[in-house]
Amino acid sequence: MTSVRQVQVEELRLRLKRRRDEIYHFLDGQFYEDCRRILESVAELDSDGVFLENPSNLPDYVQHVVRPMYWELIQRKLQRYEYKSVEDFMADMRSVVNNCYLYNGIQAPISKLARTMETLMEDRFVKELRVAPVAPLEVKKACAGMSPADSREILRIYALYENLDVGGMSGSTNIQLRTAKSSTLRRMLEYARSTAEHRDRKAQARRVARVSRASNRRRQHVSVTQQTAMQQDADVHFHQDVEPHLEQVPQNVQTATPMMEEVSPIRIEEEEGEWFDDGESDEASQP
Repeated sequence: MTSVRQVQVEELRLRLKRRRDEIYHFLDGQFYEDCRRILESVAELDSDGVFLENPSNLPDYVQHVVRPMYWELIQRKLQRYEYKSVEDFMADMRSVVNNCYLYNGIQAPISKLARTMETLMEDRFVKELRVAPVAPLEVKKACAGMSPADSREILRIYALYENLDVGGMSGSTNIQLRTAKSSTLRRMLEYARSTAEHRDRKAQARRVARVSRASNRRRQHVSVTQQTAMQQDADVHFHQDVEPHLEQVPQNVQTATPMMEEVSPIRIEEEEGEWFDDGESDEASQP
C-alpha cells in the first residue's frame, strides 16, 4: 500500500512540474509576443527605415555612440529569445532613440521623429509590459531646490516632449505634471536626478577642498612654530666650564711628609724567657 501511494505521489509531482513548465512557457511566449508588437508599432513610425539597419558605417558614428542599436538587431534577439527580462528589451529600444540624440543632436529634424517613437514606446511599456509609470509627485520632489538654469532646462524638456512652444513659455509657466506623457515625466526625472548627483559631487569636492585647506594651514602653523622654536634654540649659547684651579696659598702648599717605618701587618708575640740572641742558641742547647 505504501509503495502504491509513493507511486501516486510521484506521478502527481511530475504532472505539477509539467503544468508549471507549460505556464512558464506560456508566460515567456506572451512576453515575447508583447515585445514584438511594441517593436512593430514603433518601427512603423520609421517609414523611411532610418533606424532599420546598423548605423555604424555613418561618418564618425562610432566616435559618438558606444553601443549601436537598430530594429533588425532587436528583431533577431527576439527571434533567438535572448531577452531575459523586460528591462533588457526596454534598454535596447531606448538605445535606438538615445543614440540618435547623441549623434544628431536633440534639435535635429531626425531627433523629432525619435521623440515621437520614444513617446509611443514609453506608453506601450506601461500598458503592455506593465512597467510602473513615473509618478508626478516623484518628479516634483526631484525638481525641488533647482537652480534657475536647471529650472529653465526642465521647462525646455517639458515643452519639447509635450510639443509646446519653448519661446512662448516663461519661467513662471505652470507645468502640468498630472497630464504629462510618460516619456516627458521620465526625461524630467532623469535630468533632475543627474543634476542632483552633480550638485552632490560639487558639494563633496568643496568639502574636501575646505578640509584640505584647513589641514594645510595647520601644517604651515606647526612648521612656523617649529622653525620659531629652532631659531630660539639657536640663540642660546653654551660656554665651556672652566676647570677649577686652586690658588697658591699657604694652606694649599704641599708640605714634606716624614718617612715612617714600615710596620708589618703581622705581629708575633714572644713568650718570656724564649728570646735568644743569635750567638747563644747553640750554647743553650748543649747540656
